[in-house]
Amino acid sequence: MAEAAQGVHCIATPAGTNAVLILDDAQTWWLLDPGCAMDTWVVHKAVCSVLGDVKPTGIILSHGHGHVAGAAGELAAEWGCPVYCSAAEAPMVHGVISYPPVDTTCHGIASATARFRKEPQAAALPDAVTLDSDCPMQGWELLALPGHTPGSIGFFRAVDGVLLAGDALSTIDWDQMIPMWRQTKQLRMPPNIDTLDWVAVRRSLRLIASRMPKMVIPAHGHPLLECEKGVPDEASHLAEVGIVSRKGRYVADPAVLRSDNTWQLYDPIPDPAGNIGKWMVLAGIAVYLFLIIRLW
Repeated sequence: MAEAAQGVHCIATPAGTNAVLILDDAQTWWLLDPGCAMDTWVVHKAVCSVLGDVKPTGIILSHGHGHVAGAAGELAAEWGCPVYCSAAEAPMVHGVISYPPVDTTCHGIASATARFRKEPQAAALPDAVTLDSDCPMQGWELLALPGHTPGSIGFFRAVDGVLLAGDALSTIDWDQMIPMWRQTKQLRMPPNIDTLDWVAVRRSLRLIASRMPKMVIPAHGHPLLECEKGVPDEASHLAEVGIVSRKGRYVADPAVLRSDNTWQLYDPIPDPAGNIGKWMVLAGIAVYLFLIIRLW
């Protein structure tokens, strides 16, 4: 676990999520996005190594996807603390409704692997408490950052320009295989296969740029201390240029959560690759394993 900024520690989980520990003071702390279920005890051990037996004030979810929120239920039960999410995300977090299918027609290697899973897993935490516009953490501003999901949120600390972005953006290039594995030192789009509203993503990126952040800690990818053009300019560039080049089911026709907790979904874009894409991925994995065995 590394201290990224004063009172802000990042835990890089085995499943690839940045769980973020935020200290208000020596006896008050919060955990943002604890990761998936398999990350539970890794996060627990890392937190205890810093804070011992001091229990958190609460666990906060930037959104409800299982890869960032799956560990929340078990950790909350262990520590006896509440779990918080935004009101707009509550229907999915509470298990009232599932997320829409992932987009298998968007750019990149991620969409090829997405053909093996058609629906993102929600956290299913019926007792999660909804947050209003006030941030419970001292010195932080709660930002509504919809787009990746309807109720995605982030947090900004003006005193030193630290942004906890959740999946509103990342430092992983989801469109290309090798850069995705290597990760980048520039801002990139949110995970493309399960981002539901790219118009809202643009608005959220503009909001991020307006805060002039100096450090970005996303849910996925390395924390970003600086960009070649500066963080605000990079966020503005993504908002104005990056969105234009997007392709996929939810680019022109976003998934909209209605007031009755049902999704407004348009017919999916034809996906001629379909099962061919699946077999190509499996064939690639098989060739890779064959070569490893032969070289061994």
